[in-house]
Amino acid sequence: MASRRKKDVETIARASRILERWYLRESEPIYCAKDAAPLLQMKLAGLDREAFAVLFLDSRHHVLAFEIMFYGTINGITVHPREVARAALKHNAVAVIVAHNHPSGDPQPSLSDERLTDRLCEVLALLEINLLDHLVVAGTGWASICDPSTAPAPRTSRRRKRRTRAARRAA
Repeated sequence: MASRRKKDVETIARASRILERWYLRESEPIYCAKDAAPLLQMKLAGLDREAFAVLFLDSRHHVLAFEIMFYGTINGITVHPREVARAALKHNAVAVIVAHNHPSGDPQPSLSDERLTDRLCEVLALLEINLLDHLVVAGTGWASICDPSTAPAPRTSRRRKRRTRAARRAA
């Protein structure tokens, strides 16, 4: 059983390297979240803590590089916009797509995710670097902060929503 698991892990790692190589060398241009989602899901969805990654793009929107820049805890991460800007300049990127994962499995962006997106957009714009999108990846789903209409339809949760005490009394 252990050798089968080891083989599976090796196969997945090999497939990951092939997909990353394809994105880095032979991919079609990436213009939006839908184009970048498969790579970002593969890289971030299975992590057990939050990670923040950046796809650096050239002037024709081909991938120059992919970097996981920051790691956090199970429910939070600290991202420094100046470090994202520094890395974009290092890669000579004209545009970036940023992403992070939610280990909880819920791709719904939080208010702090939206604030971070606004701050990144401001900082990168000063350097004439386009922030194309910010994706939140979770499990098999993802959400776009910049363009929510591009994300796949959310799945219904199996968990029942808790009603407030006042709502229970009124029912």
